[in-house]
Amino acid sequence: NQAINAVQTGEVDIAMYLQGEAISRAKDAGLLLQIPGSGITYMRFNLQNGPTADPKVREALTKAVDVDAMVAGIYQYGEGTRAYQPLTAYSWAYDPANNDLVPGYDPEGAKALLAEAGYPDGFDMTIYIASTSSREKMAQMLQYYWGQIGVNLEIVSSTMAEWSASVVDSWQSDVVNSYGVSWNSNPDPYGFLGKFFSSQTIHASSNAGGYNDPEMDDLLNKGFGSTDTAERAKYYKEAIEKVMNEYTGIYYAYECRNWAVSPKVHNAVLRADNQMLVATPFNNIWIEE
Repeated sequence: NQAINAVQTGEVDIAMYLQGEAISRAKDAGLLLQIPGSGITYMRFNLQNGPTADPKVREALTKAVDVDAMVAGIYQYGEGTRAYQPLTAYSWAYDPANNDLVPGYDPEGAKALLAEAGYPDGFDMTIYIASTSSREKMAQMLQYYWGQIGVNLEIVSSTMAEWSASVVDSWQSDVVNSYGVSWNSNPDPYGFLGKFFSSQTIHASSNAGGYNDPEMDDLLNKGFGSTDTAERAKYYKEAIEKVMNEYTGIYYAYECRNWAVSPKVHNAVLRADNQMLVATPFNNIWIEE
């Protein structure tokens, strides 16, 4: 709100990183620039230890969540749009058909899967998040949805530095855990899939769930090493289908970039990666006297 006030009074010309009610105020005042970001906001499971090492359990936890309702609840001011897969929609390898691989909301089916996996009464687990409004809302909604199928979720919220220290190599822990975060990269699919699923990143926060599969490494290496775009797309399609059918996480939102821009500012371009480029071959920001 202070940022919007500063734009309206002329104290500043552009306010970045708007959240919550400030977005609504900027829109009402005709000051809002907004586009979906190039990052993926997601929740990943511990893939190595505990109940979530079982794909059937991960499928149950995925089916237990009404993701459309969760996204609407988290981003009440239009700060985010629904995502489905671990790749930005800006990527040339993005295929909307893969969205159909995400199972629909089915709490009864989720309960049945948990019982089949040997957890008819559920279990306890922990989610690690950075202390931001959107992450806390996400965790609280997961806590509600998973509670409906008997899974008790503890929320550990901390600073980003503490969060990173907590999740790196957390897949080795006896604690049944998951973690929530957003990842931003350029539109090349390797910038997402390589960070999320390569065995080379198993000790990084981007792969804190501990995904480690030689078949996936082979697909990623072939996709990265080829100079033929069609061939690369084929390998990445296989990679995306593989990890989505393994229920590695819930990739739920593209968080928007939100600026408030003074009417005196001309030719400001809002980019998906949130960079502000003042003078380029394509735009030149200038301000009226």
